[in-house]
Amino acid sequence: MSAAALVEAIRTCADSLQCISLTESLVSGDMLKAWAKCPNLRGILFEELEHMSGVTDAALAAILSASPNLVWIFCRDSMFGTKSWAALSKCPKIEVLWVDNTMDDAARCGKAVGDIAVIRFAIVT
Repeated sequence: MSAAALVEAIRTCADSLQCISLTESLVSGDMLKAWAKCPNLRGILFEELEHMSGVTDAALAAILSASPNLVWIFCRDSMFGTKSWAALSKCPKIEVLWVDNTMDDAARCGKAVGDIAVIRFAIVT
């Protein structure tokens, strides 16, 4: 399925879509923009994605900001950064939050991707 076809499918079911699950898949900025217009999302799973144009922390943050009913997020991908952490304040129903950066080099062990003050605020509030 092409990226354009997937974007059209997302737009077609935007009002009823409740879960996004992509593992080892291509993802585009247009897909992220389409998911940001799905008001009833309850869960997101992004794992080891191959990024196309427009895949950014800001694009993921737009999805989170537009999804007040999110209950769980599993994101094992490098796009979850400071803006996404900050956007969690728009997700008051979060019960499960799993964020793991896929950059496995030694310099990243034990470190978060994002401003630590924003991450602490997101977790505490």
